[in-house]
Amino acid sequence: MEKRLRFVNAMAQGRAVFDARALRVRASAIRKHAMRIPELFPPGTHEHPSEASPSIWQHFDDVRRRAMALRDAADALADATPETLPRAMDAVKRACRGCHERYRVERDD
Repeated sequence: MEKRLRFVNAMAQGRAVFDARALRVRASAIRKHAMRIPELFPPGTHEHPSEASPSIWQHFDDVRRRAMALRDAADALADATPETLPRAMDAVKRACRGCHERYRVERDD
C-alpha cells in the first residue's frame, strides 16, 4: 500500500500532475486491501516475522471497524478532485496510522 500511496501523496502535494484514472486504480487497490485486512491476521500471526501486536485479537472488532474505515476512505479517495485530494489523502493516512499505532509492533530483526 505504501507504494500506491506515494504517487497519490505526490499528486496531493502538487509534486505530480493530477491523474484521475491513476488515482482510481490506486484507490481501488487500497480498498481491496482494506477488505482483506481481517483475514490477514488469523490467531497466532503475532509470531515472527509478523509485526502484529498480540492485542490485535483482544480487540478484533476494532480492527474490523478500522479496516472498514480504510475502505470508506479509499472510496472517497477514488472520487477525489484536485481540490479534495489532500483531505482525502489525509483520511487514508489517518486510517492506516490509527491501526498501526495500536496494533503494530516494530521488530528489530
